[in-house]
Amino acid sequence: AHEFIKEKQWTQIGAISSNNMYGRSVMFQFMRIFDDSHSEEFMASHSEDLKLTSKNYIPINATMAEIKHILEPLKEGSTRLFLLFGLPPATLTSIFKVIHEEGLYGKGWTWLGLGLCTQETWLTQHGHEREDVLEAMSGFVCIQDPVSAAAATEL
Repeated sequence: AHEFIKEKQWTQIGAISSNNMYGRSVMFQFMRIFDDSHSEEFMASHSEDLKLTSKNYIPINATMAEIKHILEPLKEGSTRLFLLFGLPPATLTSIFKVIHEEGLYGKGWTWLGLGLCTQETWLTQHGHEREDVLEAMSGFVCIQDPVSAAAATEL
């Protein structure tokens, strides 16, 4: 994920994870790597510092209203790159429904799914062929990332 972020020259990033033990462990690992990434070597390729602008936890069994309450404020901020990790498929589906309802997708919005799945596997296994979910996924990129793998092995 670091290489992808460097390539796109993003300067702001938000992180969203589940609030269970796994999600918090992945967030902890990400924060550790994020802090380490501010080394001179990493920052030499950036014209500005990469800033973590938000860190949110979503309950595993969150209702659509709870997810909306968490994601709605993202519209007002200037961050348009968000990492999603440690989220089960049902929660991820609800998140993308809210992303669609709130217009948090399309040109300028990027959602990185770290270690979550591939779009095709997730859609096939969970039957999410809804047009709103597919449309909201237009800015979604799945990346197999060592952050998620490291967190999974520590549990």
